[in-house]
Formats: sequence, C-alpha cells, structure tokens
Amino acid sequence: MYVPRKWFGYRRVFGLHYSTGDGVYDANNPDFIAIARQVYADWLSAIDVKLANNHAAVAQAQRKSAAIDAFQAWDGRL
Repeated sequence: MYVPRKWFGYRRVFGLHYSTGDGVYDANNPDFIAIARQVYADWLSAIDVKLANNHAAVAQAQRKSAAIDAFQAWDGRL
C-alpha cells in the first residue's frame, strides 16, 4: 500500500508479496480490486496487532509503576 509523499511520488507504508501460489494474485487473470481489498484487510489486521501489543505494553508499564510506588511506600517491616 502506497501513500502520496509530500513533495512528489509515493512511499510504501505496508506491503506483502501476493504471488500466484498463495494469494489473490493470478497472473493470467488479475483482479486488482480483490488485490486492493486483500491488501487493505491485511493492513487493518496488522494495525490491530500493533494496537494490541501497545495496550499490553502500557498495561505492563502501569503494573510495574504501581509495584515501584508500593515498594517506595513500604516502611520495611516484615
């Protein structure tokens, strides 16, 4: 998937190889609409995975911060 650059041309923001063997691309009968839909769906799923990983990292950082705060507030008694 490409987006326009600020000055000229396009830059790739997402890309997978869709070959004849394992995808929607057929060299003898290309369906560019199906290819575009598949690339867009794959891009959305990749974004969802990144968001899920980011949410997990934020939750882990919050738990670590809470543990540090609890340790700092601890008076040292056993």
